[in-house]
Amino acid sequence: ASAFEIVVEGRKLIGSAQRRWPGVVLQHGSLLLGHAHLNLPYYLNLTTDEQAHWHKELEASTICLKDILQHQPTILDVVEAITAGFEQIYGIQFHKSELSPQEQSRAAQLLHKYQIEL
Repeated sequence: ASAFEIVVEGRKLIGSAQRRWPGVVLQHGSLLLGHAHLNLPYYLNLTTDEQAHWHKELEASTICLKDILQHQPTILDVVEAITAGFEQIYGIQFHKSELSPQEQSRAAQLLHKYQIEL
């Protein structure tokens, strides 16, 4: 596990990766809420034995919030918990609002910088 991953009981709960090329950014991050990720090997072009192997690997190397909390959290539960955690740790208060003109301008600049023509 890297410094940017969160591990619980020796198993990965949160992981991310980023790859950059000229004009392109690929960012992936995940917080495992339930067991759906264990089905990933069955969506790939693998033999039955390979699927079983990778399913077991995922079971051994990952953990989800459902396992940790002993119930399935909703997306709203997770958003509220993360928000409360940031507020507590950093001594801040989040407020819902619209983007300021400066934030809208910066978003437009970033969109232009990272936009991909399909």
